Amino acid sequence: MYPEATHSFLARYTGALGMLILIQGMSHDPAASADAWERTFAFLTEHLGGPGRG
Repeated sequence: MYPEATHSFLARYTGALGMLILIQGMSHDPAASADAWERTFAFLTEHLGGPGRG
């Protein structure tokens, strides 16, 4: 789904851990992260119901 995104594209690490993640070639991908959250919430709303449903 996100060919350019790395393993930790949803995570925003800071400090020493953030630097280690960056050195390993993994980093937060804001566009992929936003799309993934949007799709996740849409799926959950569709299948579990949203506010005011049930």
